[in-house]
Amino acid sequence: MYHRGTLAQFNTWHNAVMVKEGIPINGKQKWEIENLAACVRMMLPLAERVLSDEYTEQDRERLRTLANGDEVFRLSNALNGLCGPRMRVRVMNRQEGE
Repeated sequence: MYHRGTLAQFNTWHNAVMVKEGIPINGKQKWEIENLAACVRMMLPLAERVLSDEYTEQDRERLRTLANGDEVFRLSNALNGLCGPRMRVRVMNRQEGE
């Protein structure tokens, strides 16, 4: 459910939450994981709000247009793959079939 307090924090999100540099972990940059987690925490209340009746289908269509058409769908698929190991396999197999 959308909470207005979370949206109010959006303006300070980039400076307060985004990690600019990280420590390599298993050959990966720690900041990539931390930044993705911060983006998820930031996007969830916004997505829930735009999904609500407070916004129209035209508003949601504008979102999809501004996000270059299918990127909302692609993001959804990618996030589904991050839900767990079995979902990752399903998403990766589906991508290979494309």
